[in-house]
Amino acid sequence: MDGFFSTFFTDTAGKLRFLRCLVEWPCYGSSEVTFSDVERATSAAIQSTNYVEAYAARLAREIETRERQILVALQEKYQSGPTVVPAPCLAPAAGEPVFVAMRLPPRPAFSSDNDVQISLFG
Repeated sequence: MDGFFSTFFTDTAGKLRFLRCLVEWPCYGSSEVTFSDVERATSAAIQSTNYVEAYAARLAREIETRERQILVALQEKYQSGPTVVPAPCLAPAAGEPVFVAMRLPPRPAFSSDNDVQISLFG
């Protein structure tokens, strides 16, 4: 199902695209007519917390880990002899910010079997 959620919130690359959209959007209009003041504040908050850089680093680690796993599989397939098995996941670099999202409390006013709570930065 292609939609807003599946485009931006199902993997790290999508989350990074969403953050870049928020930061790079030019915020047209005046705050009396549009939500440009909220867009500017959101962009400034994201920039001040370095979310874009953190997610770019996370995505780079995920890509490298995936590529190293492919390398091991190809070495096993095409080469004889010992292979080097990389760590299953690369650890964040020293000093890289770590983000932990709090779980949202349930919303009793709106409940159904299809309720979904998401956290962008979790």
